[in-house]
Parts: sequence; C-alpha cells; structure tokens
Amino acid sequence: PHLPVDGSRMRMSLGLRPLDPARWLERGPAHEQTMAHKRSVLSSGHDKVVATLPEGLAASVETLDLVVDWLRRYGPDERVEPEQAVHPVDAAARLVADDLCVLFRDASQWRLGAASVCSPSRWRLSEKIGRTVAEIHRPVPEYAGWYSDAVDARLDRLSTDRPLWRLNWTIVDDPALFQPHPPANPRAPDQVLLSDLTVRVERQTLRRLPATGGIVFTIRTDRARLSDLATAASCAGDFARTLRSCPADLARYKGWSPMLPRVITLLEEAAGLGSQA
Repeated sequence: PHLPVDGSRMRMSLGLRPLDPARWLERGPAHEQTMAHKRSVLSSGHDKVVATLPEGLAASVETLDLVVDWLRRYGPDERVEPEQAVHPVDAAARLVADDLCVLFRDASQWRLGAASVCSPSRWRLSEKIGRTVAEIHRPVPEYAGWYSDAVDARLDRLSTDRPLWRLNWTIVDDPALFQPHPPANPRAPDQVLLSDLTVRVERQTLRRLPATGGIVFTIRTDRARLSDLATAASCAGDFARTLRSCPADLARYKGWSPMLPRVITLLEEAAGLGSQA
C-alpha cells in the first residue's frame, strides 16, 4: 500500500510527515495474515517478541487505553476487549497489526521501556530493551552525528495532537515476517533472482501520550516480492535508480553489498533500460 521509492536518490533522512489521528492505525491489505502471524509467534516464542521494564509500565497502560479508544472510534468493530492477563503493551499489540514500542524519558534521554515486536527486521528485542534511542540505532550509518541529535530533538518536540509517520524499507532474501537475524547461508550474488527478493516496507508512527508524556512508536510491516513490483517498468526503473544511488556504508548496513550490482542490473533489464554501469 505504500510504495517506498520514486527513483530519487537514496540518503539518510528522518522523512517524518504529519499524520491524521484518524489514520493512526490503518489496516493494511494483509491485516488478517499479520494477525495470525502475531498469534503464532506469541504462542511459540513470547519471550523473544515481548520485553518490558517497570519504568515503561505507566506509559504501556496509557498506550493500551489509547489503542482501545482509537479502535472503538475508528475501527471496523467497536466491541474491543483487550486481554487482561498480560502486560498492557502485550495486550495492546494483540489488538492491531502494528508492533508497538513504548518510550519513556529518564533524566536525560529517551529509552525503550516496553515493546511487542513480532516482525523484527534483523534485530533482536532483547538487545534493545532499556537502551537509549541513540544506542538502539548505533549501527545505522551517520546516526551518531547530526541524525541522533535531530531524532532526540524531534521526540522532545512531539506534541500530543500532532502524531507523525514515516516509511522505512529494505530488500531481503527471506519473505518471513519474523527475522531477528540475517540468514546463516545467504544466496550467492550471481544466483540471486528478483523472485528471490522481498521488499519489506515499515509504516512507522510516533505519538505522544498525554498523561505520562511517553511516546508510542508503531511499526506495521508489509511485504511484496520485488519481481511482482518490477512487472511495471516504471517501478522497476525507480528501484534501479534509487538503489544505484545508495551510499556504500548504507548498503553494507542493510546487507545489500554483495548482491546489489546484480539486483540493479536485473531491475534495469526489467525496466528496459539496459545496463547503465
């Protein structure tokens, strides 16, 4: 539902946009599939996808109240009854397709205080809980520079009546939603096909919690095979142009470096552009 590229140059950017509160938790086309995935992962590996700290409890309670109120007001069914026997961030995340991360601010920095993340994109929640936002994003190229300061300042300025949203995306060689780590045996670059690759698009939102002052960060992950997207020559060309502009450090961070030249060539062929190398 959210095509992540338009052929423009690839660069690090916050890319935050104003969000209509009525569209905070929009339902994607794979809503039921994602909900079934959540139920399965929570049943088989709850401790891997839910993590909480006492410092995040109050904001988690407020997050649950906010989710329930939003669903009763804007959802397809106003009869919303959260589970009572689980942590409030867990209960809230079981009601929506989005993963939920609750941030609290200590004396100086924002930290991850509670989360339910059933669709991680090659990171582990156990390594992020309790960390500051800067520590969580330390592997991201250039984050320690201006990017970290810009994020912290934006979180501090976030108002309760003006939520924000952005898109984050990557290309991976595994269609699974639950991907806490890279594959042990990636495909050889010269054997990669567009049909082997999946475009993961995360629709992310940030919303300030009025009572506690915390922030709830939502992540809804949608997927499409790159070969399906590339059937439209314009889309294949947009992906090729954007990927060709990807900085080397960002390509390494995303795990694209070995396969990127071949993927660009395949996309250019699909777009009828021929190789531009």
